[in-house]
Amino acid sequence: MTATQEFGGDWTEQKLAILDKYLAAYSAIFRSNAQARYFETIYVDAFAGTGVIEQSNGDDTARLLAGSASRAIRHEFDRYVFIEKSAERVSKLQELKRASRANHKITVLHGDANTELLKLVRSTDWKKHRAVVFLDPYGMQVDWKTIAAIGATNAIDLWFLFPLGQAVMRMLVKGSAPPTEWSQSLDRVFGTADWKRQFYITIAQGELFGGETVNTYRHADWRAVKKFLVERLQLAFDSVHPKPAVLRNSNNAPIFLFCFAAANPRGAKTALKIADHLLKPFDS
Repeated sequence: MTATQEFGGDWTEQKLAILDKYLAAYSAIFRSNAQARYFETIYVDAFAGTGVIEQSNGDDTARLLAGSASRAIRHEFDRYVFIEKSAERVSKLQELKRASRANHKITVLHGDANTELLKLVRSTDWKKHRAVVFLDPYGMQVDWKTIAAIGATNAIDLWFLFPLGQAVMRMLVKGSAPPTEWSQSLDRVFGTADWKRQFYITIAQGELFGGETVNTYRHADWRAVKKFLVERLQLAFDSVHPKPAVLRNSNNAPIFLFCFAAANPRGAKTALKIADHLLKPFDS
């Protein structure tokens, strides 16, 4: 049994640094503000992994990074909820819990992220709670209905790592419409089939003997996908940062969008100000 999960390049450190700094600012506000102290705060990591990431250095060596769960418990929240589907990773999260001074505040859930998040959202009194939810899926596991439910709480700040080049752009094939199974996956992730109209064009061309051919092409690049995703988030949340962090691989290709959205109307202005400071270096 391995104690770590293998993952990522520089973008791994970038996303974790952004999240870490946001959690520091968020928890400081709720500790220092008398009105904010009324609320019980929750940190939710829906794809929590093991708490430790083994990052390749590209030269047959590796270094260990503290994962999101390990970093989160350094910051003061009233509750921590770690969700993980893998039994092996759940075991490592339980070890992390036992070793932590905050162990009495930590809940480890073994299950599907969408299912467990919807349960949490529906069972929590959001008039008395505030939360930060971190969605860092391994692919296209996040359903739009989960995003919409988080936004409907009017109480949650969301950090969402969207699998742009890792999954979505691969499904958005260039020379034709995506196959049915891929289209259904994209409908589920975006929560609508409108992406077809936004990203594709269909052209009818006459042939020599009076026939007609119909060809469908993708005309949108990754920037158009980013714009569409932001617009979708804006329908679900009170406020959305308009320029997600564009995280790139070693070849400088964009592979993820790190998005921020705030559901709480009263706290959104402050939340966006903090997020803007953290996202600005990565918005192109």
